[in-house]
Amino acid sequence: SGRSVIVTGAGSGIGRALAVGFCADGAQVMGIGRRQSHLEETSQLCAAGRMQFVAGDVAQPDDVERLFSEAVRLYDSNDKVKSSNVASLCCS
Repeated sequence: SGRSVIVTGAGSGIGRALAVGFCADGAQVMGIGRRQSHLEETSQLCAAGRMQFVAGDVAQPDDVERLFSEAVRLYDSNDKVKSSNVASLCCS
């Protein structure tokens, strides 16, 4: 607990599982994914108020900037950055 975590691909699959798991462990989660409705579903699986999200594409610099700006605004810091798409983020 006391952690803030960013999870990419939070609307489904591994990203959803990471978001739900981190929330269950007491972390505040900022998720990003391309589909708002899927992010809303993930947020509903988390404890109330544990997950916030930004609909966007991590391949778009403006969306990534918006994600980090919102995370810093809400949580004042980022203790850990977790990504279900590390390969695509660092190697594409």
